[in-house]
Amino acid sequence: MLRVMESTADETCTAEKNFRLLQPHASLSGIPLHAPTEHELEEALHRSFSLGRLCRVSALRFRDVWRARKDVTFRGILRRMDLLVPEGSLVTLASRLSMNRLPSDRVRTDLINPVLTVAQETARRVFFLGGRGAQPFDWGRRASQRYPGLVIAGAHAPGADFRDAAGGRRLADRINASGADVVIALPSTNRGEEFAFRYGRRLEASLYLDLRHGAGPTIAHRKPRVVRRPLGHPEHRRVILLSN
Repeated sequence: MLRVMESTADETCTAEKNFRLLQPHASLSGIPLHAPTEHELEEALHRSFSLGRLCRVSALRFRDVWRARKDVTFRGILRRMDLLVPEGSLVTLASRLSMNRLPSDRVRTDLINPVLTVAQETARRVFFLGGRGAQPFDWGRRASQRYPGLVIAGAHAPGADFRDAAGGRRLADRINASGADVVIALPSTNRGEEFAFRYGRRLEASLYLDLRHGAGPTIAHRKPRVVRRPLGHPEHRRVILLSN
């Protein structure tokens, strides 16, 4: 009987490990934090497409910790994140002061570039959601230029639909109709971080990256090519035509 109970407990622990993307490394104010290496992060993002549910990924900044202390709803959202990666050295310092040491060499600056890299490698469709006006379309254009072959499912700035119940359902149906596998929620003033938890069961996507209001990560632009000429090489002179 004891062996049967031990085997059942082992199966339960194995199922929980398979259901999670990564085990948390530390906690800050009751919020579990993950500090994966580059290889572990890519494996976790690849695994998110095979879990059969919506995986919510985000980064934690120091200002988010202060907001979580005052906003109970926001603190609950951070606690339920499948992958919450610390961003910036202040979060590492705060974890050390709270007796939860995070490895300083694993603190990332952004998550959008690894997500787009994995989406490009696995041929997943990306949907840019949020922002104002033409911002999501600009993000999609820069992403297609930075990552050739990346499939853009669509872009939409919902406005107040993030908070409206009927608008949220319409927005979820619009994302599902585009066939998106990855949803990147851009910085928005309408508290778009609640959308993935209110309509997560309705969404058919596999990965939801949340870039909250004021987040700094952007898609890096390509550097212009610098033409270097050897010393003594004559420079081309422009012909200027003068009249009168």
